[in-house]
Amino acid sequence: MVAWSLPLLSVAQSSFEAITDVSQVSLQSYFNVSFVLRNAEEDVFTPPAFQDFDVVNRPSKSFHVNVINGKAAKEIIYTYTLRPKRTGKLTIESASMKTPDKTLRTRPVLIEVTAATNADKAQSARRIFLRAEPLTTRAFLGQQILVDYKLYTNVGVETFMVVAESDYPGFFAEPIRRYNPPAQRETINGVTYISKVIKRVAVFPQQTGALTIRPLQVELSLPLEEESNANTRNNFFLGRPTERLMVASEDVRINVRPLPPDTLDTFTGAVGNFNASFLPSRTEISTDDVLALRLTIVGDSDIKRVQPPALTLPAGLEGYDPKVLEESVTENSDGLLIGKKVIEYLILPKVPGSYSLAPRFTYFDPTRNVYVATDQKNIVLEIKPGSVRPTTTTAEESNDILSNASIRFLKTSTQLQQSKRRLVGSPLMRILMALPVCLLLGLFVLQGIRRRKGMPPDAAALRTRYAKQEAVRHLQAAEKHLRTGASRAFFDEVSKALLGYVCDKLRIPRSALTKDTVREKLQELQAPAALVDEFMQIIQICEVALFSGQQRDDATMQNVYRKAFDNIAALETQLSSR
Repeated sequence: MVAWSLPLLSVAQSSFEAITDVSQVSLQSYFNVSFVLRNAEEDVFTPPAFQDFDVVNRPSKSFHVNVINGKAAKEIIYTYTLRPKRTGKLTIESASMKTPDKTLRTRPVLIEVTAATNADKAQSARRIFLRAEPLTTRAFLGQQILVDYKLYTNVGVETFMVVAESDYPGFFAEPIRRYNPPAQRETINGVTYISKVIKRVAVFPQQTGALTIRPLQVELSLPLEEESNANTRNNFFLGRPTERLMVASEDVRINVRPLPPDTLDTFTGAVGNFNASFLPSRTEISTDDVLALRLTIVGDSDIKRVQPPALTLPAGLEGYDPKVLEESVTENSDGLLIGKKVIEYLILPKVPGSYSLAPRFTYFDPTRNVYVATDQKNIVLEIKPGSVRPTTTTAEESNDILSNASIRFLKTSTQLQQSKRRLVGSPLMRILMALPVCLLLGLFVLQGIRRRKGMPPDAAALRTRYAKQEAVRHLQAAEKHLRTGASRAFFDEVSKALLGYVCDKLRIPRSALTKDTVREKLQELQAPAALVDEFMQIIQICEVALFSGQQRDDATMQNVYRKAFDNIAALETQLSSR
């Protein structure tokens, strides 16, 4: 019984050890060391100092569960990629792991580091390098730039793994995940290489000047060309022997130019190539209806930064602030990011007649260095009188009423009689009692008809559907980004919550939204000066965070979120009481 229970006891016992797949390496080569915790719950992991080694990348953490003799064994593994600093016998000191029960330590690992060998010299004869190749090194602010990381090699490469990547300071970066072009043959300086794009990133410059993209580091797995043991080479269970090689691209410098002055005065931030179309829900409506005009924008730009263009309406039509219905980003077959935004404008006709709308969307074309306005045909609207008649009368109607009026003489004597008809139980009483019920049923029927026809809500509902609800939605999204540490998305949502709230609450068009306009509107409504100053301060912090590209700490983000929430709540209290 003791003999049979020994394997089970060994499986259940906790352990912590350091494992490496090499005992001897050459200078400037790379290897991995793993710290494995078995059958225990981790609390605090303390790695060794690595005094004689350079840590190439941050440690990776993984979990494994193995089943041995019907018992599950759990493993927690921390893996480091190291490069020796000098030759000689170097030691990887002990690492410690504090568990709820006790503290475990690994044994030191001895690594022998030698100078360059013949194999290393043969490896230097191999030609393997990595390049970062941007589509252009001169771009405009907000223009999409594709950066290809291309591997050139004249030997076989089995696998590769990205070890370290640039933070792309000054850029908004999005990886292209579905772009996988075939390998090609290229000749450079008389040497033929097999080239392969292993990673593509789309970057959008957020500031002008000379911006630098740091190198991409990749670990390659190469098959050994010479093997001393033929049995090892042909052994299925041991697999094919390989060696690791670290390659890195060079720095890439992008010169970002500011946009030229807007000659059309209708530019809203779109830089690239775009298609835009305006489509009205109907062209023949009455003054009782609301018209929905949808703008669909598709282009190769950072679609989040494209603002709705201002819509100029003739007298007799009243417009509401535009609302974004859809915002998405996809990849096309050429490995380019394509953004799509659908914007809805709600228009309330006031006066019957025929109207012509000339909406335009303007974008900057960086290839031609010009501002382009989309070719949109004018939209002709026919507005008919609705069922609601105006409350005012003209002078001619007043004269007709006076001319048709009869002059009645005063009666000098009269005789009063008690009416025999009673109100209680009379038909008039029944009609008055049924009237509220019929009116309520009529409202339900009208609402159902509007829903089936897809009619937008009336003007009164439109004035109250924005502001606080939209601000709360953006703040909830900001709170999610706060928990995940996505600083850029956090400040973007906070900015949308604040600016969107004042636009909807104070009825400020997006095209006329400036800090001075917001301050003047709030002061006109007698909002406290401290509240207005705090609002402007939060907007300033968000703008600096968005356009500088710097990462903010959690404490700053938490403070900004709390101030934005309190500021909107205070503004809602102040403005609702006016």
